[in-house]
Amino acid sequence: MDYCVSKVRDKIRLYEKTDIISSTNFLTPAEVEEALPVLRGKEFCLSGGFEEAERRIIIIGTKDDVISEFCNCLRIEARDVIKLSHRDVLGSVLGLGIKREMLGDIIVNENVCDIIVMREMCEYVLNNLNKIGREKVKVSKIYFDMLMDIKSNSKDVTYSVASLRIDGVISSAFGISREKSSNLFKEEKVLLNFVLAKNDSKNVKEGDLISVRGFGRIKVLEILGETKKGRIKISVRIFWFWKEVCLWKNLKKWLNLIMRCLKIICLHMLVSLRMLLGWKERLGKMSLM
Repeated sequence: MDYCVSKVRDKIRLYEKTDIISSTNFLTPAEVEEALPVLRGKEFCLSGGFEEAERRIIIIGTKDDVISEFCNCLRIEARDVIKLSHRDVLGSVLGLGIKREMLGDIIVNENVCDIIVMREMCEYVLNNLNKIGREKVKVSKIYFDMLMDIKSNSKDVTYSVASLRIDGVISSAFGISREKSSNLFKEEKVLLNFVLAKNDSKNVKEGDLISVRGFGRIKVLEILGETKKGRIKISVRIFWFWKEVCLWKNLKKWLNLIMRCLKIICLHMLVSLRMLLGWKERLGKMSLM
């Protein structure tokens, strides 16, 4: 954190001496929060390339969003039958020897992925990234206004919760137990409005954005009031990993069902085999008589 703050101070001094607008590399929400007191009274802009971006750069010397002067967007495309994952894309890019701070958010949708990189790393990624995992991919440069809309990989859902506690909202959104939801806070996997959330009993409000590492994001769209049973009805938008989580949950259900069916079939076959052997033994005895 101290390293991040010192870098921001260096950028501020540069602007004060030369009027040159500069930017940091991509920062985590926690790093941004740490740097904000240093920026008090200064002209700056926070940008990640799109509204819901989690990792952002600080542009110092202007309030305008001029991220395109410091970053580029790349589109990674695999074959139609291949489904890219956030983890595989990130792993492959970092495998080129690039530091995480040089990369912004990664937007994945089926076999296509958009990634924002610092300008100085753009050509290197273009020339060296040719595979994600074992699959060959095509990488090209695109404009910021061509970035995929993450809303296309989201779903609006309305459900009721016992209270507006953040752990309950997460539990209902992703279909996990309340205990597992609370453990996510202990593991520091939850961000509320891009800031690390440590209190699992904090109430959410309209407009809040909850990021849960390994699951996705939840945006609280509207609090609709109480139901007849005294529960609170809310409308949320669930982003990114939600589809994968639901697909995995459904897959597990089907696998469990298949295993149960196989057990029943095997049991019936075993019973039938025993009956067949029993009849064979009886017939043998009868023939001897």
